[in-house]
Amino acid sequence: MVTTALREARAAGWAPFVVTNRTVQQQERKLRHTGPDREVTGWGISEGAGTRKPDPEIFRFAAATSGRTADSFPQAVEIVLAANG
Repeated sequence: MVTTALREARAAGWAPFVVTNRTVQQQERKLRHTGPDREVTGWGISEGAGTRKPDPEIFRFAAATSGRTADSFPQAVEIVLAANG
């Protein structure tokens, strides 16, 4: 369901990103296990970014993972994913 929504968002011209706190290993495992890694433009994880949400720097870090700037995004929508594992 989430991957379908992300795919539809991309088709509509959005550039979905994941911005999350915690460790890179833990969060990348969740992204790969649940599928959004294949449907998002990039992601920023607090451990790799050296800062945590809601600090704006983590959003700039996430945008930079795909060569974009945070200023190129007019708004952010937060989607919370929970997965076992």
